[in-house]
This record gives sequence, structure tokens and C-alpha cells, in this order.
Amino acid sequence: MLTSLSCRCLIQTVKSSSRCCSFLDPCHYQQANCTMSDRQQFNGRFLLQRSHSYDLLNYNGHKRLGHNYSLEPDYNETKKRFEEEKLKLIYCMRHSEYTPLGRQLKDKLVSYPPNSLKFTVLSYNVLAQHLLEEHSYLYKNTDPEALEWERRSRQILREVKDSKADVLCLQEVQSDHFDSFFVPSLKRLGFTGIYKKRTGDKTDGCAIFYRTSKFNLMDTISVEYCKPDVKLLDRDNIGLVALLTPKVKSPGDAPFICVATTHLLYNPGRHDIKLAQLQLLFAELDHIAFKSSSESCHKYHPVILTGDFNLTPDTSIYQFITDGSLQYKGLGRGGLKTGASGQVLDNELIPPHLKVTDQCQHLHATEKRTPEKEADVSFASGQLSHQLRLQSVYPHWRQNGTIEVTTHQRAWVTVDYIFHSDSEASDSSLHLLSRTALLAADQVESLGKLPNVVSPSDHLPLIASFLWNYAKPS
Repeated sequence: MLTSLSCRCLIQTVKSSSRCCSFLDPCHYQQANCTMSDRQQFNGRFLLQRSHSYDLLNYNGHKRLGHNYSLEPDYNETKKRFEEEKLKLIYCMRHSEYTPLGRQLKDKLVSYPPNSLKFTVLSYNVLAQHLLEEHSYLYKNTDPEALEWERRSRQILREVKDSKADVLCLQEVQSDHFDSFFVPSLKRLGFTGIYKKRTGDKTDGCAIFYRTSKFNLMDTISVEYCKPDVKLLDRDNIGLVALLTPKVKSPGDAPFICVATTHLLYNPGRHDIKLAQLQLLFAELDHIAFKSSSESCHKYHPVILTGDFNLTPDTSIYQFITDGSLQYKGLGRGGLKTGASGQVLDNELIPPHLKVTDQCQHLHATEKRTPEKEADVSFASGQLSHQLRLQSVYPHWRQNGTIEVTTHQRAWVTVDYIFHSDSEASDSSLHLLSRTALLAADQVESLGKLPNVVSPSDHLPLIASFLWNYAKPS
């Protein structure tokens, strides 16, 4: 835990992992200037000053903190200064981490290639207000002022501005707030967007906004995971896909990039449902992003997949996303691991009549690409695979062994992700340049629970920058 703000913060660049694009100098340390007034000291809960004090988590706590400390008379000014200092601390800890290519471009050691586009993606579960109020017991120790939508909406907009993002992938967007707040507010910042509400009686959903100065929208696809005739697929979660083309003089000649976002089922005891939901989403992505096939492999347009997946990096489903295969037969549905709780899965995950193969492809798409005799098609085989070649922007573990976190679910965990087409592949046109660092559990605790007066959601936003060579020279 941080003990002082009157010193320089020593921030260690995280160690790369096999599931994440390699970053510069795993053992490199960065110095960040986090110097504040020598009269201020941060001890993880209270920010104390010589003539006044205030609770980090609750401005309204008028209880004396002992000795000669009391609330500063100018209450509003204290709050304003407190928020500014807390923001400085967050920016200090959430620094940029660069890949080797990203560092070279930043330092102008190499030039941007022709027909390329640099852009930044933000993925953010913004916490729908109606869900906050419906589950108010989760936020009983939070400053009530931090839970008000008027305040939270301003802070969400600040997060967007500060990220300098060009593509926004948002989850838990309340349907009426999409029209009344997100569309007009983001339009003023140069964005336009699409939206898909969860099915049934749910009032929130997913949205994708894009900066109109950089992208055109080629198409949009909604994916509903609820299939009334399939018992396993009876939940109202959804996915949303946008096909974006670079804003160039000849848009007809430009390829597209698939940007997708989703919010999978929360239930920690039903990983079988989450896997089935992903099978449907991956089949759609495979169909949309497919470019061509050869004897050795299939080629795809670049894919960026974001969202709140409600699963941690140590789960079998995460490995399925990044490794491309999972044998689920014989695994307990509680965690899709041997010995996991719940019913043990058999060969069939989703029924064959949905015509989604165990290769996460639509049957009609597979038959169109490959002669019938040669097609690799199976149903109810007890194993899933996909060919999207995805990797995570974030490594999830730091060099000292601590985990990065994005939210609190019984404990501090990572459940939010930005996945992207493998940058290391020889035919890759999409390259990760940088990411905004996530925090460890003790760092988030030191700032107060989420949401708080400067972090408007119970999730942290994820931010990554990419270089897209959308038209490689022949």
C-alpha cells in the first residue's frame, strides 16, 4: 500500500506473459512524478493536513480524527482539492506501458507506415444506474454523492475525454441514458454509436461508439444469446459487433476491422452457460471476419473483442479464448475444471439444430468455404475450438506476482478484457502499441472502494492503442 504522496512513486512495468503481447523491458522501472504538498500524507484511508482533515471515502463523516485535526471550514473547496489530488494519484499509477514498436513510434525512431491508422480503444462497464439502485446493498459503504447519476455521468464523460479514445466499447449502458446522455454528450466529442439492449425485460445493454473523423461504419451485427428452445441458452445477455473502415479517400477499397463487445452471464456457478454464449459470439465473429482460406490456415480481418466476461484469467474459458481450444467434456460446470462443482458436462454443449459447429462456425459458412468432403465439422464432440487467434492486451499478473484487477466480486479480480488478433502472426495487420496500466488490489483499496468520488463505476476502464496497417503495400 502507498504510504506517502510527498515522495516519488516508483512504478514497475509489468512482466509480459505468453498470453499477452510482449512489452518493453520486463525489469524496467519508470519514475513518475507524484509529488504533492509536503503537508499532505496519504496512509491508505485518510488524507491529513495540518489544519484540517477529511475521510477519503466519505466527505460527510464529521467525526473527529483525533489530536488537533478538524474539518476545514471551506467544505466545498476541500472536496474539490481532494478530488484533484486523488485524480493525480490515479493518473500517476495508471501510466502508459509501451510495446517495442509503440516505444519506437513514440520516440520517433521509426515512422508510421503508409496506409496505416493509429487509434485507441476504451472498454468500460459504466454501471447502469438502475442496477446500482436495484443492488444498493453492494454500495452501502459508499459516499451517496458518488452514486448519483448526475455526478457519475460527468465523471464517465471525463474518463472518455482523458482516455483520448477513438473507439468506445461500453457495457451496462442503460437504454434511456443511451439516448438522453451518451448519444448527445459523445456527439459533441466527435463520436457516433450503436446500441443493443439485453433481451427480455432488461433495460441495459452494450454500446460501441467510434470517432467519425477516423472511421466509417460499414455494418453492425447484434448477437442474442437467448434461444427460447435451448435450456442452456435462456439468459438475456448479448453481444454487439461493429465493422469499421478507415476514413480514407477511397473507402470502397479499404478493408474493415471487427470491433465487438459483450457482457456475459455473471453467475459464478454456470461457466457452461458462459462458454455456450461465447460459442455463439465466436461463430458470428468467424463468419464476419473471415477473409480467405488456404491449405495451411484461414485468414481473417483484424478483430478486437472487449467486454465484461465475468470470468478470471485462471479459468478454462479464458484459456479457450487465448489458446483456441477447450475439451469441456467431464468438467464440472461450476468452473469447467476437473473436480469443479456442479453438473459434469457431457459431449453436447449446445444442440446441433442451432447449426453452430464445435469449431465455433456457422455450418453454412463452413460448407461455403470448404468442399463438403474436406470440411472439418463436428457437433456435440465434447470439445470446442476457434481460429480467431486472440491475445489479451493485459498480462494480468505483475512481475512481483500480484494480480491486476478491474473490479470487486467477493474479492478484487479481473473480469474485463480487451482481446485482439495476434500481433505476432506473420500476416497480422493489427499491432498493439500501448496500454494504460491496471492497478493491483491494494492500490485500488488505497483509493477507496469503487465507485467513489472520482471513479464513477464499480469497474476500471481498460485503454489500449493500436496501429492498423489497413492496406499493406504489395
